[in-house]
Amino acid sequence: MNSNDYLTSSQFPIVQQLLEKVIEWRNSDANWEERYKGVTKTTKQLLGFWFETDHETTDGNIFSFYPIQQLAIETLIYIVEILEAKDILDIFNKFWDDSLAQIYDKKAEQSEFPKYCFKMATGSGKTFIMVLAIIWSYFNFINKEPICDRLANTFLVIAPNKIVYKRLKKDFLPISSANSIFRKYPFIPKGWEKFFDIQIIYRSEITPINKKGVIFLTNVHQLYSKQDSIPAILKKASLMSSSDYSIDKNDLINKSSTENPLFSSVSTRDNIMVINDEAHHVHSEYLAWNRIIIEINKALKTRNNLNNIKFQLDFTATPRYQTDQTKFFEHIIIDYPLSKAIHNKIVKIPKIGKLTHIPEVSSDNFAYINQYQIQAGIRILEEYEELLTPLNKKAILFIMTDKNKHADEVWKFIVEEYPNYTKRNVLLIHTIEKGVNAGEILDEEIDDLMDAAETIDESTNPYKIIVSVMMLKEGWDVKSVKVIVPLRSYESNILVEQTLGRGLRKQFQDQDEYLTVIEHERFEPLIVNALKKEGISEDDFTFFDIETSKIGDFRPSEILIFPLHSKKELDIEIPILSGGFFYHINSLEDFPWEKLEKQVMKIDEIKIQLPKYYEKEYGNDEIIRELNIDFSFFQDINDYIVHLTKHFFKKFHISNSYQPFLPKFKKYLKNHFFERSIDFLDENIMLKLNHPLVIKKIYDIVTRIFSDVNIKETEFKKSGKIYKISESGHQFTSKNVESFKKTIFNYISFDSALEREFALYLDTDNDVKSFCKVSKQMKFYLYYNEKGFLKRYIPDFFVLTTNNQYYIIETKGEVFIDKQSTKLKRKVAEDWVRKAGENWNYLFVEENLFYNTFQKIPFLEMAKFILENKNE
Repeated sequence: MNSNDYLTSSQFPIVQQLLEKVIEWRNSDANWEERYKGVTKTTKQLLGFWFETDHETTDGNIFSFYPIQQLAIETLIYIVEILEAKDILDIFNKFWDDSLAQIYDKKAEQSEFPKYCFKMATGSGKTFIMVLAIIWSYFNFINKEPICDRLANTFLVIAPNKIVYKRLKKDFLPISSANSIFRKYPFIPKGWEKFFDIQIIYRSEITPINKKGVIFLTNVHQLYSKQDSIPAILKKASLMSSSDYSIDKNDLINKSSTENPLFSSVSTRDNIMVINDEAHHVHSEYLAWNRIIIEINKALKTRNNLNNIKFQLDFTATPRYQTDQTKFFEHIIIDYPLSKAIHNKIVKIPKIGKLTHIPEVSSDNFAYINQYQIQAGIRILEEYEELLTPLNKKAILFIMTDKNKHADEVWKFIVEEYPNYTKRNVLLIHTIEKGVNAGEILDEEIDDLMDAAETIDESTNPYKIIVSVMMLKEGWDVKSVKVIVPLRSYESNILVEQTLGRGLRKQFQDQDEYLTVIEHERFEPLIVNALKKEGISEDDFTFFDIETSKIGDFRPSEILIFPLHSKKELDIEIPILSGGFFYHINSLEDFPWEKLEKQVMKIDEIKIQLPKYYEKEYGNDEIIRELNIDFSFFQDINDYIVHLTKHFFKKFHISNSYQPFLPKFKKYLKNHFFERSIDFLDENIMLKLNHPLVIKKIYDIVTRIFSDVNIKETEFKKSGKIYKISESGHQFTSKNVESFKKTIFNYISFDSALEREFALYLDTDNDVKSFCKVSKQMKFYLYYNEKGFLKRYIPDFFVLTTNNQYYIIETKGEVFIDKQSTKLKRKVAEDWVRKAGENWNYLFVEENLFYNTFQKIPFLEMAKFILENKNE
């Protein structure tokens, strides 16, 4: 997906202008050397590793960051390293013009330290952006880059409650743990892990800090005592029940104590970045969360003299002030609304089901009144269960009521009326119904419910239905929620957003998924309005009617693809080969100097001509002015080789110290690059070394070797093992699918019309015995080297013919044929089939030739033609 698709038309004009500048600065169509101009060497290396390299997770699955995650960290980097902005007001000042003056009543307020908010739709991966920011700040800080005084090696990550805290704790494990987010995903470049010397301290832990960096992970309540909370202070002053707020509350607040061990440990650090999750809780003048950050900043300034918090990064889907829900935070720098997340298929696509012809039910029991909505939700849940069980995945039904009493009635109704759902399967959650903590789980239930929440997505967890008063404010990021039945009146659009938000996280990152919401008459207008306010048109979601008499007829839109045991004769065996391209960690002590080309240029043939400046009048060839221009060059050989070495290391993302490299590089230039040894003390020799043609030649030669060192290639070799496509895992898709008689799979999905037509051709051709579409589940990856970055190639089809020949096939539209990446893919595939065996072949099928010629002839005739003409 083109990451420019993520440049949404923001409702915040200042954000729109900022993001357009970021896209321009990214310069994604240029060569790597021309991109991200102005950033540090460390930042450039990180950006190259994160977004230019193909990745696998530790479990072998393909991984890439969402383009919005890339855009978010790029925006922060641009603000700090390119704009050098002090805060959000400074950004306003840098972009302020007449057009903005007509839109904004005023500029943003100045802040004591930089605060930036990422308005991120639920499920769009804000935790990953937090980690990207931590890695960027930490490595620039310890590498002492020029921006290090604006960054931190201490990170205070704050959650609003226990559930969000426990979710973050599952990710923020020490890097030594296999389940640590820092190891499971490609955040740290290869070879840098040993330099990520960071300690993680969890809430209420008081332990000595013995590493270069530290992450404090806590929920906000651990930073102050209950007696210090704002409600407690006001209650002591007998103001809670009074409407007379003329007394100076700030004076009362400032007199309260903020001292506790965790606060003291945090505030004694020199450099701090604060990261707030679910940050809509933070920004109210009298919220303890906001106050505690201010107090930390005061403590830093008192101790370190003007050394403020380096950054406060706020992450939330609903960045509105608690005191005025119509007012957005003014320090938003990324605006990624739910509409974009749905459009980009980062989250589930909502389907709104509407019940029709519901008979009147006269009862005092809330569950009986709403029994048809409950029944519809359970029936649709069962359809999702049928789909997901073969994948070892769950489906969860979430039912929301308006009172704890009604939740009890619904829970009892389900366990008594539905034999398949016992007390073990239905989780009942009571929440606080009123006040500032409305929506939070009751204290007496929270520990048990947190244990259930931690494993609720796992197939071993027995819960299939959750009944709650609300959808819970945040933290219940359950990926298995497939059906929501709201049995409550909705008084605000925010509640509707939260309803959707809790069910939008996907189970399968590379597939389209759906969330079914069974509405009632009070819900439809509210959800439509809420979706439209988020920029979601009715084209982005689907309404469908459910006849009460036909509740069991609904089928979800997702399709399960899997091999059929009844078609074993159509299995295809793929040899497992070792070798190909792979990453090699640079060992500069073993750099292959002997491979560098020798006697490349003749020193005496290099002519030095000092630049001159000429002036002519327009329309007249006569020179009227001539000046000699000073030629700036490195006069010292050590400065010269350091300059070139820095350039090499920057291009190839090498983090090693370059000191061991310099003497050997110097020796090579002195004794081997020219036809004779040279004297670096000769100014004329140094002038010639600075000649652009000489520098380019040195650059080309060393670059070639560096590329070989950075990415290794070995010949493919048979391992003696085979992989059968019948062993492929189940694939979950919402793409267009069709069934075919010559494949072992129940369905084949398509990414293009050409793929579909080619599959139809294979299925009807007499030469073809069996075929299949190559899927990620098969984990058949071929790697290639594109400009120093390791890229992954997955071809389109495997084909087995009646004469026992095997084919890997790539179908390509005309616009892709001449691309460099296409040529590299063809080469690595042809290398693979040469080693796979004499009966293996690679076919590159061009779209025009297929439609105009190949579609009309037998497969083997087509294969023969392509193989005989592949070099033309």
